[in-house]
Amino acid sequence: MDKPQEQPTERVEGTAEQSAPKEAVAEVVSPPAGEEIDLSDGKGLLIKTVTTAGTGDDCPPIGAEVTMHFLAKMEDGTELENSKDEGKPISFTLGGRGLFKGLTEVVRTMKKGEKAMAKCSPEYVGNSPGSGGPGSQPSIPSHTTAIYELELLDWTDWGDVSKNFKQDGTVMKRIVTEGVGYDRPEFDDVAIFSYKMTLTGFPDKVLEQKDHFSVTIGAEEILSGLETALESMKKEEHSVCRLVPSVAFGPEGNPTLGVPPDASVEFEVTLHDIQRAPKAWILHGEEALAYAEKVKAEGTELFRQGKLQRAKRKYRAALDFVDSDAQLTPQQIAAKKPLWLTLALNLAACDLSVGDWNGVLVHTEVALELNPG
Repeated sequence: MDKPQEQPTERVEGTAEQSAPKEAVAEVVSPPAGEEIDLSDGKGLLIKTVTTAGTGDDCPPIGAEVTMHFLAKMEDGTELENSKDEGKPISFTLGGRGLFKGLTEVVRTMKKGEKAMAKCSPEYVGNSPGSGGPGSQPSIPSHTTAIYELELLDWTDWGDVSKNFKQDGTVMKRIVTEGVGYDRPEFDDVAIFSYKMTLTGFPDKVLEQKDHFSVTIGAEEILSGLETALESMKKEEHSVCRLVPSVAFGPEGNPTLGVPPDASVEFEVTLHDIQRAPKAWILHGEEALAYAEKVKAEGTELFRQGKLQRAKRKYRAALDFVDSDAQLTPQQIAAKKPLWLTLALNLAACDLSVGDWNGVLVHTEVALELNPG
């Protein structure tokens, strides 16, 4: 994998984490036990009631790693999820993907040890699958108010944003300044960002610094841990990201940059902009098929280079452009079938190369449906 040492390096003395002041966080208030507070600006859409007061003065900020017990139910008492029934508390990144607005707004007003009940209108719950909370309970029906019983056990400023949400502690992030909007960099998008790199525990010396640096997500142009951190960030977000050796420079380190073997590193990162790759819902007809052919060819080149995971992501991206007949002429529908068949066979070949037998079966079945003969 290509790593940042191959880029020109500017060495700068200074303090990475202290070089920018922390954002002034808006004050959040946790009311006394038994008192209701409206967290929807007086609209009555998100009501919190403290049932047991917490301790201390601090509440978790956006980006904090939160551990809590969580019960979700409908107004008629039908339970959707209960972490105590599952035998252990849940942990999640406050404000992270898949977390509905209501839960974020309530938890960021809670203190450690606090128990609270929240009544959330549909506007603060969301009705897409998985939008009901941190777990995998069924989606809450449209136009339904939900009730949540929460107990905040613990939290830390550092949120776990490890790859594919495995939360194995390999990539930790502390948000200094919250980003704007909802977009985050995805596969094949171009991320434009600035960063400073230091060794963990040695913030007084910057080993590498880059300003308005551009990378394509998934192109293996930077450390895998840094790419994972970028994929968790919003535009204009400023965060400090801590990477363990396995997703940084590994057992070899980087003598050129002054990184010893098996060293953890930290990046102070600001994401300036995201340049989106074409999406399947934007391109249509002949234009979509032409782009799918282009992405397929890129995947095939990666396959030849032995970069199987990236090749699979390219093939899957190409599939997004051929799995619908919308806005296609009958001739284009007929023309796309060989492309679809090739993508299914190529995915099966990738799976075969890494011993993913289930993947081989799935993609082979698709190929046989497309070409039974």
